Amino acid sequence: MLVRFNVGNFLSFNKIQEFSMLKGKPINKSERVYETNNLKLLKFAALFGANASGKSNLAKSIAFAQSLIIGTLESQPPLEKYAFKLEKNCLTKPSFFEFEILIDNELYSYGFEVILSKKVFISEWLIKLLPSGRNIEIFKRESIEKNERSTTHSLSIKDKSLKNKFEVYLDDIKDNKTSLFLTEINKNKDHLYKENSDLIIFRKIFEWFYFKLEVSYPNRPLSPSPNFWIGKEKTKIISLFKNFGIDIEDYFEEEVNLEHELSSVSREITKDVTAAINSIQNEAQKSKSTHAIIFTILDSYYLVEADKERNVKASTLKFSHRKEMPLFSFSEESDGTKKIIDLLEVLLTNNKVFIIDEIDRSLHPQLTYRFAKLFLEYAVEKNIQLIITTHESRLLDFDLLRQDEIWLIDKNKEGSSTLYSLDEYNVRFDRKIDKAYLEGRYGGVPIFNKLYPLEGNNI
Repeated sequence: MLVRFNVGNFLSFNKIQEFSMLKGKPINKSERVYETNNLKLLKFAALFGANASGKSNLAKSIAFAQSLIIGTLESQPPLEKYAFKLEKNCLTKPSFFEFEILIDNELYSYGFEVILSKKVFISEWLIKLLPSGRNIEIFKRESIEKNERSTTHSLSIKDKSLKNKFEVYLDDIKDNKTSLFLTEINKNKDHLYKENSDLIIFRKIFEWFYFKLEVSYPNRPLSPSPNFWIGKEKTKIISLFKNFGIDIEDYFEEEVNLEHELSSVSREITKDVTAAINSIQNEAQKSKSTHAIIFTILDSYYLVEADKERNVKASTLKFSHRKEMPLFSFSEESDGTKKIIDLLEVLLTNNKVFIIDEIDRSLHPQLTYRFAKLFLEYAVEKNIQLIITTHESRLLDFDLLRQDEIWLIDKNKEGSSTLYSLDEYNVRFDRKIDKAYLEGRYGGVPIFNKLYPLEGNNI
């Protein structure tokens, strides 16, 4: 689970900003607080703010850091555009990313600094955070004077062969300015992670970013697991359609010619899809079992399966609204229905962190409220977290949310975004919080110089 995220010198975040899922002062609705090892964590947070205040930049910064961890720095497009631009020398300053995450009920801090304009990492660290405050620095890598680089670790590795290999990899990364050690130590190195390996924490941290964290934008839908639509959840999914007032009675898989489907998309999309398919073919061949992936092309869901012989089968989803009526493809559904379909995975998944930017896009206000309410009910029995950005002020309701589940973002005169929790304010629980927010009492709302009419403008 995510505990904290810190970011600095990235997009609208000039100075380092902290976003936290730690429980605050409220004691109500305690049944949905996750407790372990002296930690109390929230399962939901909603971030509110005016247009251009930086809400989406929080999601983008987390997704960007994730992309560097599970990918490579060199494969990224030009990065200068991501640095904070409204201060001199911002391009030469490092951008800062740090995650505090809970894995197997143990707390870890993993982070790095990168100079975006040069595409070079200048530091990286993995620290085990103990309740006593006596932290253990598992691994550290940093630049020192004259562009020399150093790496250190505090791991006690019993197996001499394993220790020698690890220290060779550590030495190799010392002069590699374009890769993260966490990425490299998980690249084709399964031999390091046999049962009870002293290095297993590097695999667990990497897999948290790869499998347990998902960021979604309005133009970047969620990617459900391959068995989500075709597995045992089908009855629940159809029930949820009815719960949200969607008249889909059933859905089916329909096999398609993937080569034909890709003929009308860009080379970039074709390249990405081909790479993804090649990956599952390799996994299927290696494990001698079927592997699958779900993705979207041109606003439609596709399930692609590869067997141990590398044979590929592709299918898409068709939805039935009425018996004896034609089936609808995903692209033929309304924007609101597509949004709900996309969000269903959040309600039916466990052990994952979802970050959804502009969750209210294409949704009726009552549907946004109902989705948040359903998630909070489902989350009581799950180890799951949902972080959303939204303009939907109806969610600012103490009957629905705890005070520490509400976050605000605002920009100062220098154009830098500041994150803060409503928990920092002393607010009565009987207050109409949405009204106070829209009045600007807590910041994070648009400020207009003049209201209608606009003098001197023929609008």
